[in-house]
Amino acid sequence: IEEAQALCGLTDYADTAKFFFDMGVKACVLTLGAEGAYYHDRDGVKFRIPAFDMKVKCTCGCGDAFDAGFAVALVKGFNMEDAMRFAQATSALNATGLGSQAGVESFEHTLNFMKTTKTKG
Repeated sequence: IEEAQALCGLTDYADTAKFFFDMGVKACVLTLGAEGAYYHDRDGVKFRIPAFDMKVKCTCGCGDAFDAGFAVALVKGFNMEDAMRFAQATSALNATGLGSQAGVESFEHTLNFMKTTKTKG
């Protein structure tokens, strides 16, 4: 989120998304670190996905892991909310070890983590 907000000079998530919509973007996905992730599209669909309630060892590569998880979920045909949850799970698993991809084992393992691990709040 910090990078997106630095580019547009805004702090509100919806305003940040609108800034990018005005530039032609159709949907905005913002990662919020320990707060989860935010989705907003031009059709007005918007929601937050909470972070998983877990112990973090290292956040190196978590953004890349989120992106990879999101791409895989879209290719697998997940709806947008589940795609965001799967991306968040991929990022969270990455944070369970030291170094990038440390806790990411497989699609099935990530899907199980997504379905069984509690989220914050």
